[in-house]
Amino acid sequence: SDLAPQALYGVAETWADEGNGRAADSVYALVVERYPRSDQAPNALYKRASAARATGQTQQATALYRQIVSQYPRSDAALLAQEYLRGRP
Repeated sequence: SDLAPQALYGVAETWADEGNGRAADSVYALVVERYPRSDQAPNALYKRASAARATGQTQQATALYRQIVSQYPRSDAALLAQEYLRGRP
């Protein structure tokens, strides 16, 4: 059902809002792993990439942004990821 990925995404957002980045990252990853075709999947990847970038994990962030562009090329997250990647060497 569409509710399961939405619910998991909501849990990840709550963890992120509470400052628990590790838990949020795990749940965002679960959204992508379990529901790769859901509308939440590209957004979950984007959240993971943004968090990696914010904590200085540039290689991880770049890999995740590239994954968004390759797996979800028509998503809004892919447009945002492309903007980031254009600024990378």
